[in-house]
Amino acid sequence: MNDIEFERISPFGVILLAATTLFLLYLNPVICLFAAGVVAVFLIIRDYRIGLFILAGLAFTQLASLQILEAFHVYLLCFALTFLSFLYAWTKNLELRFRSSAAFPWLAAFLLFVLISGLYAESNKYWKEELYSFVRVFIVFFLVIQGIDRESTLKLMGKVIVLSLFASSLISFLELVISNHGFSAMLFIRFLGILTDPNDFAMTLCGALPLAVYYVKSERKFIGKALFFVCLLVFIFFIIITQSRGGIVAAVLAFFLMIPLFKRKLLVLLSLAIAFLFILTQIPADLIFFRILQLVDMLMGRSLADPSFVQRMTLLKSALAVFFSHPLLGVGANNFVTQSVRYIAQSMYAHNMFVEVGAGLGLAGLIPFTVVIFLPLFRLPSAIRTALRSNRTTMTDFLKFFRVSYISMIITSMFLSSQTKPYLWIIVAMAYAILAMSLREPQPNNSADR
Repeated sequence: MNDIEFERISPFGVILLAATTLFLLYLNPVICLFAAGVVAVFLIIRDYRIGLFILAGLAFTQLASLQILEAFHVYLLCFALTFLSFLYAWTKNLELRFRSSAAFPWLAAFLLFVLISGLYAESNKYWKEELYSFVRVFIVFFLVIQGIDRESTLKLMGKVIVLSLFASSLISFLELVISNHGFSAMLFIRFLGILTDPNDFAMTLCGALPLAVYYVKSERKFIGKALFFVCLLVFIFFIIITQSRGGIVAAVLAFFLMIPLFKRKLLVLLSLAIAFLFILTQIPADLIFFRILQLVDMLMGRSLADPSFVQRMTLLKSALAVFFSHPLLGVGANNFVTQSVRYIAQSMYAHNMFVEVGAGLGLAGLIPFTVVIFLPLFRLPSAIRTALRSNRTTMTDFLKFFRVSYISMIITSMFLSSQTKPYLWIIVAMAYAILAMSLREPQPNNSADR
């Protein structure tokens, strides 16, 4: 299969294409959407990796305001077309081999336990929803590993994630400001737009934040640096106004992890301090950090209990109680929601990805799931050393910042039941694609090293 020169795609080209699309959309939405669909189908059939970029863009876009993508099953159609395009490429070129991954055996074991759990799940409806979601995200996971086979493709995927989240965030932000009659009114509520969950939004922002920092550092042209710097500022601002405590904690930790990746560490610290002071002088801290201050007051005994914090702790204890009462097989995939009403007034998810999986599938499902998620954390340093020995400076930098993105996503998942979210599994799949590429790297000659 012929390779498309992905490295020729520039941020300026992406902006120009987006501006042209928006202009045509304004002139005639139906014709524009139809034309865009025809072009997308042609490109995906030509190279299934184009479909991966579109899927990544949709996964990080549908969180904001573009609910039409879900309403008309655009994501599902693109998903099916990409998979068919991959099968077509595989049958057309018999030399195209499936790229293996250390995750595949563990994912197969996990999916098997999800399937088996339907035999004893209290609610088959919730179980079927979970099974369908896992099958879909695992196929996307598989396709990403097959499609990301070189450095340029990997970096372009990162750009697609950052730029799609940036564009959709601005759209949602503008809608919220207009609907609430001004910017100041918006500060008194959490940044939702028509999101289903601001914590979900903060999770994606934390995952994209280190990637935006990398592109600010690595882009050679000024317009590229400026574009990703604006993305970085927007992501920081949105993380704050979502008032997601998990998101704020993950963002702060991400910045501390990124400081050693810069040569001028003191300059970076000074810049962060100036930016933080600027935010505090422009917007009162008791507005943008209301939920943080509320939690601090509760922990210090200066106020009544924080309702959100108490609810989360109740859900966590409830999920752990369900897990310890069914430690081996759990109560069935996605079935903690049926058990939660025994501990709390309304049925809710555990708001912790690992506890949610443990309650639903017990140790049988939790062990392979945990291995798949945490394995890249232990193997990415080896991939970084391999790139460093090969004198690939830009790739080494990308892997270091990507590792921070991965850590940020895991931290925020401790506050969310995000085990079936496509954006999480795209990041996880990128990590395993990196590990697969690292194994294919030629090892340096030891005698030469001496």
